[in-house]
Amino acid sequence: LKARRSLASRYTTMILLLSPTKTLDESRMASPPKCVTQPRFAQGEAPMKSVLENLQKLSKPKLKSLLGVSDSLATLNHKRYSAFDDQPAKPCMWMYKGPAFQALSPQGFSEEAVEYAQGHVRILSGLYGLLRPCDEIKPYRIDMGKKLAIGDCKNLYEFWKPRIASVVSKDLVSPQNKPRIVVSCASNEYLKALDTSLLDDDIEVVQCAFQEPSGRSASVYAKRARGMMVRFAIEKQADSIEHLKEFQGYPDLETYKFSESKSTANTLVFVRQSCSGSSKPKPKPK
Repeated sequence: LKARRSLASRYTTMILLLSPTKTLDESRMASPPKCVTQPRFAQGEAPMKSVLENLQKLSKPKLKSLLGVSDSLATLNHKRYSAFDDQPAKPCMWMYKGPAFQALSPQGFSEEAVEYAQGHVRILSGLYGLLRPCDEIKPYRIDMGKKLAIGDCKNLYEFWKPRIASVVSKDLVSPQNKPRIVVSCASNEYLKALDTSLLDDDIEVVQCAFQEPSGRSASVYAKRARGMMVRFAIEKQADSIEHLKEFQGYPDLETYKFSESKSTANTLVFVRQSCSGSSKPKPKPK
C-alpha cells in the first residue's frame, strides 16, 4: 500500500468521472477537509462566470422554462443566481447529496482517502465545468444538457467540451508506458461533455455499466452503484482497470459481480446480485 500511495502522489494514471446531483446539502460542515480548493474554471479567465452571467440575465419565467422546474424551484434558483456572491460555499463532494453521493459517503473518508479522491475523481458540472472533490461550490441548478447559449456556443456542451478535455488530459500524468485511463461513472447526459476526440491520443476511456440480472438498467440502483464504484476505487487506491473489476458493491446497499462475458474493451459491466431490505427503493406515492 505504501508503494501505491507513493506512486499516487507522483502520478495520476486514472481519473473517475461522476455526474453532479440536483439535490444539495447546504448545511455547514463540522470538520471541513484540509484541502479545500477553488474550481479551476472559476479562476483566471473564469469561463464559469460566463455561464453564471447568462443565467443571471434570465427572468424567473425564462429560468423556469430553461430548467423545467416548478414555480417554487424557479423562485429558489432565481434568488440563488441573483445573489450568487452571497451564497455559502462548500466542497462539492459534500455538497451534492443525490443517490450516487449518498453511496459514496464521503463523510467517513480518512484524510488519505480525501487526498486520493482529490487527485483521481472529477465531477462534471453545467455551471462549473469540471470539479475536484474539494473544490468549493455554491448552490446552483443547471444541467449540462440544457440549451443555454454562451457567446457563439449554442449550448453548454459546445462551451465546455474543449475546456474539459484539455484539463482531463493535463490531470492525467503517467509514468512511461503506463496507460492513462478515464473511467466514466457518469450518466450519458454528462459523459457527452467529454469529447474523446479532443483528449490526448493515448488516453483510454472506459465506461462502467450497472445492470439487473435481466440485462436492463434500473436507474435508482445504477445511480447508487456509480457512487459505490467511486467509493471502492478511493478505498482501494485503484490505479488500473483490473482493480476496478474486483468491485462487488457493499452488503448494506447492493452487491455486484463483474461480468466478463457482457463486458467489452470499453465497457465494464457489473450485474446486481442482491440488495439489503433497507436499501430497496421505496414505491412512489400514488
